[in-house]
Amino acid sequence: MAQPFPKKFYYEEQSYFGSHYLIDLNENDRLRLNVQETSPCIPFLKEPLSIATPTEKQWQAFEKKLYSLGLESLNEEGICDGTWIDIWITFRKKVKLSIHLGEYTKLKPLHRALNPLTKCREYPRGLFAKVAHESIQSKRNCNEEW
Repeated sequence: MAQPFPKKFYYEEQSYFGSHYLIDLNENDRLRLNVQETSPCIPFLKEPLSIATPTEKQWQAFEKKLYSLGLESLNEEGICDGTWIDIWITFRKKVKLSIHLGEYTKLKPLHRALNPLTKCREYPRGLFAKVAHESIQSKRNCNEEW
């Protein structure tokens, strides 16, 4: 049986006037992930402060979900602003692509799949928990205004 841990893991997301995220394998311990969040014009840290240690079960669940998402179909939109993501993740198969999205909601399944891998001291609910909360809160505020 193959190891459940990835050989390569790189995920970068940038949103126009929004948060930027970087998740990549830790150079010193390939079983851990560096987890970073920043804003436009502020670069990612060379040595990140947030490090997550996904379990074997979490890696296996993520790999299965990754292959089922059909990420290539997201790139059919042909929009060059909004949100941009760059992915290179290799378990048994390589998933490598750059995608430009105009609509953030298409990223929700990917964020849900990534979030358990990013739980650490700085992000106890995961890197994308805040994004999901803000999206829900925004909908509530919008409904209240009407």
